[in-house]
Amino acid sequence: MKPVLITLLLLATLGALVWASPQDKTLGDVVKAIYIHGALVRVGEAAFILAGVLGVAFLVRGWPWAWTWSWAVQRTALLFWLAYYLSSLVTMTLAWGGINWVEPRFVAASQSLAVGAVAFAVAYLLERPRVSALINTAVGLFMVARVTLAPPVFHPVDAIGESALLVRGYYYLITLVVAALAFQLARFLRTA
Repeated sequence: MKPVLITLLLLATLGALVWASPQDKTLGDVVKAIYIHGALVRVGEAAFILAGVLGVAFLVRGWPWAWTWSWAVQRTALLFWLAYYLSSLVTMTLAWGGINWVEPRFVAASQSLAVGAVAFAVAYLLERPRVSALINTAVGLFMVARVTLAPPVFHPVDAIGESALLVRGYYYLITLVVAALAFQLARFLRTA
């Protein structure tokens, strides 16, 4: 099946899942935006980590395929993190009535976006696979540390995990589809 068709099917599936997903007792339909928001953060973070792991594989073993995938996954991670960041603005406004610029997890997301963007620019300008792989590894480690250590103040610790089984099921399915979309993008960027 052609990548464009797969991507369109994934987007249609994502739309159908979000549309059919259940409302939350407290948030109502706002939870649908939160499903996407949560999926984007999980997939973006996982992609940064994977880019770092692939960077280590290239540095240690010298496999050319590890570098091409690391570079593609890093760019995918940055794009998905940007989408997550923008979704944060929407979900905060819908759920909390405005944007809390000093909420620790939002600050961590902002700093992570800045670090990811600068790292991408440096790696892009230098055009050196070993430096790029090292940068991807450092960014992956930074992401894990920064996002994990950000204390939740307004942001719930595990809003989905504390929800009903049906809500969790839809969230996990949505996250799986978003991950498949990220893979499609990385696959495209690897050959572009």
